[in-house]
Amino acid sequence: MIDARAFAEFERVILNDPGGRGVASFARPGEFESACRALATARRVGIVTGFYIPTADACETDGPLGACHLAKAIQRFARAAVCTDQWCLPVVQSLIPQATDDPSILEDCDALVAIERLGRAADGRYYSMRGADLTEWTEPLDEIFLRRRSGVATVGVGDGGNEIGMGSVLDRVKEVVTFGELIGSVVPTDHLVAAGVSNWGAWGLIAGLSLFHPQIELPTPDAAFTDLITLVAAGAVDGVTGHPNLTVDGLDWSHHSEILEWLTALSP
Repeated sequence: MIDARAFAEFERVILNDPGGRGVASFARPGEFESACRALATARRVGIVTGFYIPTADACETDGPLGACHLAKAIQRFARAAVCTDQWCLPVVQSLIPQATDDPSILEDCDALVAIERLGRAADGRYYSMRGADLTEWTEPLDEIFLRRRSGVATVGVGDGGNEIGMGSVLDRVKEVVTFGELIGSVVPTDHLVAAGVSNWGAWGLIAGLSLFHPQIELPTPDAAFTDLITLVAAGAVDGVTGHPNLTVDGLDWSHHSEILEWLTALSP
């Protein structure tokens, strides 16, 4: 029997909010645990990620790092496929060479996960946190979440209100997020995982999955940092600064390392 308190502890860690975005207000009781349980029993999981920043002509570091770690963890007990779009593909493939920009690979999945992936707003367009219209550079990969087959579980991981999954808490997004009325995603998921940084949400899911599948381990901080170096070398940038630094969401690596260390210490 898995102690439900373990899920609560993992969630407490990933809801650390250095950016002061109020992400804890997006978390709903039991959602993190239900997301872990849904993925733990899946046979084939499709993971969607990639946030392109046109002003930097680059994909951001938040999303692909956690998505690739989650894919590798899931591959310990099931099949996993990673999908992004043409603009983010070189960055994602630097860690997952099998990643593709062909969404048809998601059609036969029995679970779908979106990690830091834009979901359409009420007007059908895609926006940054600052309200910039990114529709021209965002393939509608959220479509498969909206028309998913019966029996397919969906999980959304986000930190800002404009990602796939945040449609589940749209009213709250409108209340607490600057430009929330404009940018708030209307795309819901069965299970929403809110996090201070979306990569942390992916790491939290890995920790949760390790309760069901003991062969799963979180990446070490050093290994994860090496992966960040690989992403930046492939063209990724920090989504907050827009610069090709070894940072994520404006936070230096010590913040992210600490999250991994806390989750690892709490894991079985």
